[in-house]
Amino acid sequence: MMTTDSLGFILEYQDRNIYCEVFDDDGHYMVLFDSKYECEVEMDESTFWIQADGNHLPEAIILEIGFHIEKKYN
Repeated sequence: MMTTDSLGFILEYQDRNIYCEVFDDDGHYMVLFDSKYECEVEMDESTFWIQADGNHLPEAIILEIGFHIEKKYN
């Protein structure tokens, strides 16, 4: 069951600023761009951020989202 714990930040993507909101779901993170589902991210076994589901995003964006998650939860 998804928790209500979330974080939000501005992310530059495709030459515009997007409001990115991330919801913690027990180690899996649901990502919304401007209130619309975009993807899910998680850490793999080697503690590298990967995209687990959703619309394909560039690796740099996934890493930036992961950076914000780590900043809040670590």
